[in-house]
Amino acid sequence: MPPEQYNNLKMLTMEIYRLLIDQINIITLNTNMFDKYLKLSDTKKSGFEEFCMQFSLGLISFFKTNFSFIQQFDFPMGYSNGNEFTAKYLNEIYRGLEYISQIYLIPNDEIFNALSEFWNWFCFKVCFLQERDINPENGIPPAVNSIQVFNSYIQFTNESYIYRNCYYKVLESVRFSLIKKMTKPIEVKIDLDENGEIVMDHITNTIYQTLHENMKDCLIYLTHLDPTATEKIMLDLLLNQTVESEWNPNLLNSLCWSIGCITGAMEENHEKRFVIMVIKHLLNLCELKRGKTNKAIVASNIMYVVGQYPRFLNAHWKFLKTVIKKLFEFMHESHPGVQDFACETFMKISIKCGDQLVKINEGENEPYINVLARSIKDDTADLQAHQKLMFYEALGNMIDRDPDIMRRGELIKKMMEPTYYDWTTIFSSAGQNPEILQNVQSIKAMDLIIKLNERVALATKTVYFSFGTYIFNDIINAYSYYTGLVNEIYNSGNMQSTPAKMFKSIKKTILKFIITMIHTNEDANMIINNILPSLGNLIESYRVAHIENRYALISF
Repeated sequence: MPPEQYNNLKMLTMEIYRLLIDQINIITLNTNMFDKYLKLSDTKKSGFEEFCMQFSLGLISFFKTNFSFIQQFDFPMGYSNGNEFTAKYLNEIYRGLEYISQIYLIPNDEIFNALSEFWNWFCFKVCFLQERDINPENGIPPAVNSIQVFNSYIQFTNESYIYRNCYYKVLESVRFSLIKKMTKPIEVKIDLDENGEIVMDHITNTIYQTLHENMKDCLIYLTHLDPTATEKIMLDLLLNQTVESEWNPNLLNSLCWSIGCITGAMEENHEKRFVIMVIKHLLNLCELKRGKTNKAIVASNIMYVVGQYPRFLNAHWKFLKTVIKKLFEFMHESHPGVQDFACETFMKISIKCGDQLVKINEGENEPYINVLARSIKDDTADLQAHQKLMFYEALGNMIDRDPDIMRRGELIKKMMEPTYYDWTTIFSSAGQNPEILQNVQSIKAMDLIIKLNERVALATKTVYFSFGTYIFNDIINAYSYYTGLVNEIYNSGNMQSTPAKMFKSIKKTILKFIITMIHTNEDANMIINNILPSLGNLIESYRVAHIENRYALISF
């Protein structure tokens, strides 16, 4: 199509759009669409929702088709007070976007999903006004290879006449809606049921994940465009939660999920001030709230927020230390989900902030990892088995960051002292009476100890073997012992007995531990000289085992 004909067609489209908006303004009497919805009776809301859905989809189609054409008439602020195009159409462009922002508040999942996708698309386009024809589906332009380059795009947008006089005002409303309605990140396993009680939520919903990612990305773009505006909304809402009449656990959840979403979107010093204020407000809220459920809700949000800001934690040791101590308090809390969340956050910190734990920080006499290794028994006393596995692996991750290989070995030995004591107690008793190894409690204890060792081996790799030798021979002998027991049960024809299942289960645990020890060990000579000779018993156990008592894992 020739350029002149194309422009004429586009101008005709703009004129039709202007007339449509004018008519809608007359029909609605310029009232807010969401306010209109709230005033309707329940019998009329369904029909209004359908109208809003179709109307907003039409507006979305218009903006996606004509956004680049509209931007042809944009110019930097200060050059002019407008042009013929902006004088004629800017008010209707604003009004159309405002309608979408109002409809976004209507509590309808279909509308919310569609409009979240649009606002993500729109905010991306606004961030990159400098590249008018950019396609959001292709992601951030390759030229944006540093924060400095990205900031130059943001500066260009902030100096845009149409952004300042149209988009900015609408996006203020969108920013507020996103923060108040932010959906739950997939890593958050705690939720509220219809009675306001905390429950564990392990459901993974692809549509829900996509919605969250759209909202998250959109809020990140908006924060880059105006970090101060985002900060003000968040802190004002958070401060309101300290007022008893304003307390709303669902709003607090969405607010904190929003805070977690924008990590890295602010300049570092700005982020520092922001995070300090957020944590102070949350800790104050935790003190103010009464009732275990309310305290657990605040606690879970504290853990989520701090886990999302490793840059801040790495730069502020005292704050990181306070956070870890708070996590340990939560690990002794029996409310559903709190211990899980505390352990998951501790794991996240071990991965993102491990370097801070293995050096002597200001005001400390020793690396904090020493304290953690010494106090591991007390810190994990109230944790369940799967939570202890996370804790031990997290501590292993931290130890692995220590540059001194000798210290790593010493730290592993120190942290494993309580479990090694339990291990030697079991096997000392078994030396007097081997049937103790058939006791249910003994098998459960051994199974956990082996799994804890496997997690530490996975985290600390080659260095772990210096401790692993203390239990390695016992483990090989235990495997042979349980193989014999299972053979006896199978030969008697009682293949489905509970003891047989328990014995087979711990054999699998043993095999997984041995495989991990070998796969994570980078010292070939250590494997050849210290591990392989002991595996002869393992291979012999496989050879004499009943056919139903053999595992393919043995061929590792």
